Amino acid sequence: MKERTTILQAKFLLSTYYLPDDALLSLLIPYLNQHTKSKWHLLNNSTLWQQLPEPKNNTMTATFKATKRSYLMNELSQKINAPIGAINLAACRPKLVIDPILWLPMSRKERSRCIRWRLGWLPGGKIKACQTCGFENFHKNHAISCLNIHKRLEIPYHITSDPISHLLNQLPQSKPTSHKKINFWKNIWPTICTILVEIDAHQHPTSNQHQYFDEHPGKAFTTWIDNPSPHQNE
Repeated sequence: MKERTTILQAKFLLSTYYLPDDALLSLLIPYLNQHTKSKWHLLNNSTLWQQLPEPKNNTMTATFKATKRSYLMNELSQKINAPIGAINLAACRPKLVIDPILWLPMSRKERSRCIRWRLGWLPGGKIKACQTCGFENFHKNHAISCLNIHKRLEIPYHITSDPISHLLNQLPQSKPTSHKKINFWKNIWPTICTILVEIDAHQHPTSNQHQYFDEHPGKAFTTWIDNPSPHQNE
């Protein structure tokens, strides 16, 4: 939200250059610029606005977009490299893209589980005891270890401490045409969905466990990825 607020502030300040000369704000700006403690002064000191090249009244759309992207990349880099509080963010894609888990074909529950994993939230809200080994704190790292997720996803420990996020980062941003990639996801995606289902079931030990299991996990995505795009048939 901080970044969104900064972007909106810069857009608002840019829009003031296009107001009519007799607009109320246009008439007030010379007066506002004289008061360093005003809200107007604070707006003019916002990070993105300060990064825009001078003269700001000649800022082109392309220049604004490029500056905005640079600002967002810098903010993302700072958060990823922060000493604390960025563990989950550091496991995400280091790019300014819409995460494919938000739009790739999958069931509502599958999407919810993927998003929760990204955020570091286990289903059920409160931490429960592990149903496999009895450990009282079934948190994310314990789930990775106790459910043998590295081995099941065939990802060595030295590559990543979070194999699920590692694979979510590799999800395609468009329908792949390579048979190798298609077969890879057809094999690995049902396993990812099954593991996330098991975590969901662990967090709801008193519920009917059968409701969490699907005979065809990840079917929506594997069906979509296996069907060629219309232009591939031409």
